Parts: sequence; structure tokens; C-alpha cells
Amino acid sequence: MADGNRPDDTTAGKSEDELKEEALMNRARELCQGTSWKIPNDHELAPDIGLVVVEKLQKARWSEDDIGLMAEAFNELLTNAMIHGNLGLRKNPGEPTQKFLQRIKDAERSIGKSTSVHITFDLGVDSVTIVVMDEGPGFDVSSSVTSDPSREPVSMAEMGRGVSFTKMYFDSIVYNGKGNQVTVMKRKLSTKDLLSAE
Repeated sequence: MADGNRPDDTTAGKSEDELKEEALMNRARELCQGTSWKIPNDHELAPDIGLVVVEKLQKARWSEDDIGLMAEAFNELLTNAMIHGNLGLRKNPGEPTQKFLQRIKDAERSIGKSTSVHITFDLGVDSVTIVVMDEGPGFDVSSSVTSDPSREPVSMAEMGRGVSFTKMYFDSIVYNGKGNQVTVMKRKLSTKDLLSAE
């Protein structure tokens, strides 16, 4: 334990950014205990929640390829729930990403922190099922999926390809009638599946 005159070993030599990231990761691990998680609407926390998912899949010995895609797909679901669902924000055509990110921060300061994203994370032996529910009014799922997902923006910064990307990655994806909850399922690839894909 540090005395009043010097930092303890856990903070010595770390930059402010490193300390902030460490605090976010510790907060994410606290929030993701058990199978039901209530995540505050803070988009800066979302990547760390995704890293907790990665840790859980690594412990369950999922393939690195699957883990990488799962992390990306999960981050899409969580980010969409926070930004589009709870905050009701959309990126305007031609709007610079930095300007959109500033709008997100402003909205989170005013209303976002009072809302949450509710997640159920059920990791079984051969599959994982994830339910993501926001507290927003929902949306019309059928109007959000293009006929050709490959024509949607591929940059994560564009924040607009969540529905199609998750449809391509997960084995099952089901939205509720309101459009504010999605249930996705992914089967774990067996060694045989991995070898046949090479």
C-alpha cells in the first residue's frame, strides 16, 4: 500500500492514458460478473466490455479467428444499443466522424448516463448466446438491412453496419418485435471445422 509520499507499484511510471484504460478495464470486469450484465451508457467503456468477452472466450478455448470476429460483432451490437438505441443518434450523411463522436459525448453527458444496456451472456460448452437490450424506443429491423451487406461501410468508425455484420457472423440472430432487443447465437467451431476451412 502506498504512503502519502509516493505512488504504489501499480501506478508508478504509468501515463494518465494508461491509468484511465486500466480503470476502464477493471470497471468492465466488475460489470461483467455472472451472466446478466447492466452496462451504463458510456461508449468509451464499450471496447473494454468487448475485451472481457474476449477473455471469457479465451478461457473457453475458442479459436483466435472466432474470438476476433466475435469481439467485433459484439462491439457492433453494444455500440449500436448505446448510440442508436439509448441515445437515438444517427450519423448524418457526410458528417465527419469526429463531429459525430462529439455529438455522442454531448448526448451521454446530458442523458446517456441515466440509461443502460442490458446483456445476457450465456457461454455453453459448444456455443454462446448473447441477448442485448437497450432502453430506447426500438427500430424497424426490416428497413435497416440492405440487400447487399458488402456495400455497407466497412469502417467501424462509420457505426452503421451492425445489423448486416451480425447477420453474416452469427449462426442465429433474432430481434424482438419492438426492435430494442437482439438475441444472437454462435456455435463454437470444432477442430474438424477449422481443418476443413483451411
